[in-house]
Amino acid sequence: MESFEEQHERLSKDFVWLDDYEVRNLPDEERWAYINKRKLIWDTYAMCQIIETAKRDAREKALENVRREIQEKTKQKLEEEKEKAKQQTYQNVKEALEDGFTIEQVIKLFKISKEEALRAKNNKL
Repeated sequence: MESFEEQHERLSKDFVWLDDYEVRNLPDEERWAYINKRKLIWDTYAMCQIIETAKRDAREKALENVRREIQEKTKQKLEEEKEKAKQQTYQNVKEALEDGFTIEQVIKLFKISKEEALRAKNNKL
């Protein structure tokens, strides 16, 4: 089956565009044949444009979906890394307290709040 692009190219290849005066002076049968062919050329051109727009929109939507998916995965990975770092900090705080550091020293050393230090001390991660 011929595509709209091929059909448009074939129809408009040797088509002679006439102005309205020339069209009005054609015999009735030729005038209607000319008008119908001209309409068909414009319709196939319009379909080509619609198809191109649909393809472009589909590509843009697919690209946006990929971007969104990458952002979500990056955000998830960042959250996982953040949680790992938090757990490691709590573990380090707990070990520091077990090694004899005071709460105040741990707070300054790890730059955490007193509540976080106490949670680590009490094993309430």
